[in-house]
Amino acid sequence: MIRFIDLGTQICHPDDDDPIPEFAFYDTVTDRFLEIEGTQTWASWNDFEDDYDEYVNYKFYPLERFKSLVHDKYKDG
Repeated sequence: MIRFIDLGTQICHPDDDDPIPEFAFYDTVTDRFLEIEGTQTWASWNDFEDDYDEYVNYKFYPLERFKSLVHDKYKDG
């Protein structure tokens, strides 16, 4: 099962003047955060979708499944 994790700004550096909230996906079957091309967190749906589209072998998780989990504040329009 895939879970959406709203990380907010908790992983930002404390000296950041304008921290950017991020999210991740957690796979409860493998007990790991999903990683696509070395990335585990994203600041927007578009960022995630770009990474996902470039990762050709990730067919066992349909893109729409991820999109249905993402909070609206991370969707770009």
